Amino acid sequence: MGRVSSRLPTSTRPAATTTGLLARVGLQSLAAVVAGFVAMGVVAGLGLWAAGAGDLPGGFTAVLAAVVVMAGGGKVELSGDAGGLAGTQAELTAMPLTVTLVGALVVGYCFLRPLRHHAVAQTRELLLRVVSTVVLWLVALAGVSAVARHDFPLTIGGGEDQDALMDIFGELLDAVNPTVGFRTDVGPTLFYGLLWILGVLVVALLVSRRTPLPPRLVRYHEPVRPAAHAMLLLLLAYVVVGLVIGVVVAATKGHAAETFAVLLLGLPNVTWLALGVGIGGSWEGRVDGPFGLPMPQILDAVLRQGDGTGDSTDLS
Repeated sequence: MGRVSSRLPTSTRPAATTTGLLARVGLQSLAAVVAGFVAMGVVAGLGLWAAGAGDLPGGFTAVLAAVVVMAGGGKVELSGDAGGLAGTQAELTAMPLTVTLVGALVVGYCFLRPLRHHAVAQTRELLLRVVSTVVLWLVALAGVSAVARHDFPLTIGGGEDQDALMDIFGELLDAVNPTVGFRTDVGPTLFYGLLWILGVLVVALLVSRRTPLPPRLVRYHEPVRPAAHAMLLLLLAYVVVGLVIGVVVAATKGHAAETFAVLLLGLPNVTWLALGVGIGGSWEGRVDGPFGLPMPQILDAVLRQGDGTGDSTDLS
């Protein structure tokens, strides 16, 4: 009689399951990153347009990218070049918190949404989601940083007078085309971008009351999440109140474009300052020139100390 083979077929199910998990998590992380950058870009673009940046000579896209980079914690350097005789270097560290807040909310929501279908989050899957989201975010941030660079030519006057003056400055400063520009400091931008995205994901897990946690972290659900969720609601409530006040100011006081520019770029910068003062915090403020922000006149008067000189004032 012939020998019957008893060899069992090799199973490929675990490998297929792992591959499917990697593909699914990767696509969901990519969707979260893309959604976050698109949301930040839309808000920043509308804010810059309201501020009049649409009239910039060929640099709107670069300025938009720079605002998105700063919203993600990045650093933008300013520079000017007028030949061998003159030059300047500076650093811009302002953070447009409206853009930051929108990006954080969108990324956090997209990151948490796939986890809500599970009774308990698996530690391996959660770590995989975090790692893939962080890596894709840094790649996208590096790409936006590459776009966030531009040089604007310096112009004086107009017409023939401008050409004559630029020729004179070119001879004096050894520079045919004096420029001022900006570019992203990539190293610090990626480092702070890493801290930013990790912070967003951690906070998202802390404030969500419906997203499951890994078994080892379930005991922190009751003592941590309700308080974190309440704090998030308080911060968002202040932003909503500030938004309503800003819309009313834009409708009744004029300068609507400038007011909406502030709302779309730096609303939390104002409202969370008010929250800090309200709960007993201490802030140091300074005003130079026209304030132009949708906030009570009394705060403007305090910051100016009544003389408009721009002296620093401690608010507590």
